[in-house]
Amino acid sequence: MLASTPGPYAQIGARLVERGYAALPIMPGTKRPGVPLGDGSFIGLDDWAARAAARLPLDIEIDRWSASPAGVCVALGNASSGVIAADIDTDVPEIRDAILAVLPPSLTGKAGQKGETLFYRGSPSFPSRSFNLPGPDGRPTRVLDMLGSGKQTVLPPTVHPDTGHPYRWTRPETLDGIDPADLPWIDDDIGERIAEALKPFGYAPEPERPQRREVAEGEETPHRRVNNLAMADLGAWVPDLGLYRLRRRGGGYVAVPTWRPSHTGRALEKRGLNLKIHPQGIRDFHDLERPYTPLDLVMAARGDELDQAFEWLAARVGFGEGIDLDLQPRQVEERDGVLFDAETGEVLDAPARAEPQPTDAAGDPRDFPLADLQVSGLVGEIADWIEATSPKPIRLFAVAAALLTVGTLIGRRVYCGMPRSGAHLYALTIAGTGAGKERPQEAMRQILDAVSSTRLHSGASSSAASLAMRLAERPVQVQIIDEVDKVLARSGNRNANAQERELVQDYCTLWGRGMGTFIPNSTTTRGDIFIHRPCLSFFGATNFVSFYEHMKAKLLANGFLNRFLVLPRFERVRARRPRLAEEIVPASIIAAAKRLFEFQDAPPAGADPRRHIAPSTTLHDPVRPPEMRVIEMTPEAQAIYDACRERDERMLERADKDPLFEAWVRGAEMTKRIALIVACGRYVDSDLAGAVVDEADMRFAARLVDWSLGLFVSGLRENMAENDHQANAKLVLGHLRKSNRAMTRTELYRRVDARMHSRDLDAVIGYLKTSAQIEELEEQTTGRPKRSYRLLP
Repeated sequence: MLASTPGPYAQIGARLVERGYAALPIMPGTKRPGVPLGDGSFIGLDDWAARAAARLPLDIEIDRWSASPAGVCVALGNASSGVIAADIDTDVPEIRDAILAVLPPSLTGKAGQKGETLFYRGSPSFPSRSFNLPGPDGRPTRVLDMLGSGKQTVLPPTVHPDTGHPYRWTRPETLDGIDPADLPWIDDDIGERIAEALKPFGYAPEPERPQRREVAEGEETPHRRVNNLAMADLGAWVPDLGLYRLRRRGGGYVAVPTWRPSHTGRALEKRGLNLKIHPQGIRDFHDLERPYTPLDLVMAARGDELDQAFEWLAARVGFGEGIDLDLQPRQVEERDGVLFDAETGEVLDAPARAEPQPTDAAGDPRDFPLADLQVSGLVGEIADWIEATSPKPIRLFAVAAALLTVGTLIGRRVYCGMPRSGAHLYALTIAGTGAGKERPQEAMRQILDAVSSTRLHSGASSSAASLAMRLAERPVQVQIIDEVDKVLARSGNRNANAQERELVQDYCTLWGRGMGTFIPNSTTTRGDIFIHRPCLSFFGATNFVSFYEHMKAKLLANGFLNRFLVLPRFERVRARRPRLAEEIVPASIIAAAKRLFEFQDAPPAGADPRRHIAPSTTLHDPVRPPEMRVIEMTPEAQAIYDACRERDERMLERADKDPLFEAWVRGAEMTKRIALIVACGRYVDSDLAGAVVDEADMRFAARLVDWSLGLFVSGLRENMAENDHQANAKLVLGHLRKSNRAMTRTELYRRVDARMHSRDLDAVIGYLKTSAQIEELEEQTTGRPKRSYRLLP
């Protein structure tokens, strides 16, 4: 059926093509390119980018598209003489102004739901790039897309599928009224300048995607894997598509395919349920020539491009979790070498094979990118050795252990920046039970014991008095604590005694007292204790459930949690045979570590060696520490550090309304300490002579800290509770969120069994329904109705 009034493509499509733009039709009610068929229906174009790149539309195509109600878009980049679009997807004035201050002025722009898209001209190699900033909840929020070849953008007067209103032009010129050659030029490096402008708002570049490789026949690609998972669990994603008149039927679903017009011209409410979604396949019974995959259906129903559809669908079928940060993965038990799901009893993995396995193939998108954990110098060498001797190697934990080891070796003597920052850190590694947390702890002890006859490590302190006594004997040390949640449980307990409460306060004080004097308030057997320039590091390990069970707001308010570099590992690493024997520390690492530890010990030129006292031997004098060495930062490193400090100030202002943002206020200080440690590890051979913290050191540290704090805040928001009722409510919400589908009461009870009584579960369900956080669904059966519960938006 032909349109009675000119559609959007009919209004400007021909003029766009005449000026050299690759103008393509858009399927009505979507953002997806598609062409009209003879009967008035539309079919999506999967190869629109290749078609646009090959040639401009022909006159016969323009006439056919103009006779339909098709919308209009323009293919960008080389297909349209180098047209580039800057899609500003934010209405925050400060962020928008920062972006516009970098972009050249443009007389051509359009807007849809929010923000604005500006048009430019660029080189054939102009790189498309996306920019995300931390949102109000700490999760990434898209603020800008620079779009080049292979991308398209929808133009006015096409109707926006979400608002129901046409796109509109926002600048004096319209794109169909200006030649591509007259658009302002934009350089290929504009992305780097935009990145610099967005750093004050918390921007950190995303890791580069690995190069696409050829797929062997029969190999399961990520897209195929997502499609297979989706077909096996329709309930996890089909209800979320918002399909019109969606109904359950015959083990699957039926709905109206609204992205194409009715073949008989029926009104929407009278159209048949021709879309059949079943585990055996997805079909539109008025479009039998084209079977749908789940990704095809998502693109058609939502108007997404393939990348957007993949991200949306993957997050719902368990292929990674997108940006929905949930720090409670499934709990796994190991019995006789076989891994089981602790909740369901499902067999997850067979016994580990004898042959070597890949070291650390992180597949969960929440994990820190492995490519960014390749550190130079002694830190990297130690991390490599820990990985090589681990039966379950986790690079993130190996690097963390290496950082605290090197920081302890230079503790009390090496500082950086203004104000001075020492080399002590608090780090907390989190992973599932039996996931590989133990080996990095033992490796730290091995290296430190090989370097110094005086122990530089200890276990957990049971009280403030115990901590004071240990520091008086060894002002430089790292406490290595395997089950740190027990420390948190004691300190966060409302029945904690004075010594336990004081212990937490002393940990907080010592984190920031690298340059001052620590005077314990607790009573000890040694009278008054004064420790000048203490250097206490803290390396803890725990699992997800144990850690978040003990999260209390007062641990955040008193600043204890704010001082930790929280390092979760989500993807489980398979066991494999270590490449090196764990009991042997390489001689090269011992020699380098000793040289770093003794970097001040050489007597001055002309001095009598017999009368020289090596600073490393006086390291544990609590009152008279060795001479201090200051490591400077390069101007580039200083600029990154200053941007981190500005970010912390903004987060502190936001913490007035949301206390969870207090977790960010020490991010810059953590960043500087990590960068200092990495830098010193690179100057071992010169005894730190000429050592500087450079831009690479600071960038690595900033990426690690930003990632850690973002996940930490998200995890707190999902799990922190003040009482048992609140903890139970968050537990139920967490299981519903993780499942991404409705769950029956029986399923919920099975998930929370042993952590919640039946009556408590009923009370929580009632509370969550009353507070409009979940909804109850009722399905009629031959017997009693089946009730299930799902999250409300």
